[in-house]
Amino acid sequence: MVTDQHDVSKPWYREGWAWFVLFPLFAAVVLSSILVTTAFKYGDDVITDDYYKKGRLINQSFQQLELALELGISADVRFDMLTGEVYIDVEKKVGESLPESLFLFMDHPVSEDLDQVIELKEIAFNRYRADLEKPLQHRWYMRLLPTSEQFELDEHGNIIEDQSSESSNLEHWLLKGEINFTSQTDIQLVP
Repeated sequence: MVTDQHDVSKPWYREGWAWFVLFPLFAAVVLSSILVTTAFKYGDDVITDDYYKKGRLINQSFQQLELALELGISADVRFDMLTGEVYIDVEKKVGESLPESLFLFMDHPVSEDLDQVIELKEIAFNRYRADLEKPLQHRWYMRLLPTSEQFELDEHGNIIEDQSSESSNLEHWLLKGEINFTSQTDIQLVP
């Protein structure tokens, strides 16, 4: 018995039209899974449950900057990239002496995982020093705060309010600045 070439059918997966129809569907599934994974992994947390507390912390930050301005505080920061050290010289015109240690918050503008909190110890009168945790590159936001036994800082460098405490959180100053390590290693922090 002789069979005609036109009567023999191929399985569906060997037909070109089947792959022409299915390829866009497979591509859409793969692309959408990549997009959803990226959105969840690198998503921006815009909505917060404690918006009232965050607003109060912003006002507190403005008051800390005003206090630093009133006290005439400024700081010269120098990074030594060869030795991995940071030096800070603080000038203060009014008020009490400076504490024995300061906190320098290094915030990376893109990745929160790169953020660093550096505790600087006083090595001479109004001169502080610390070792860097890891090398710094590109652009960073910096905040300098005094450390004290009287208050605690959260992971963002804001003072944690203690309602039972008699002392005001407004006693603590704050200096801010921004540095780009591709073009500079020294900066002056001002209120």
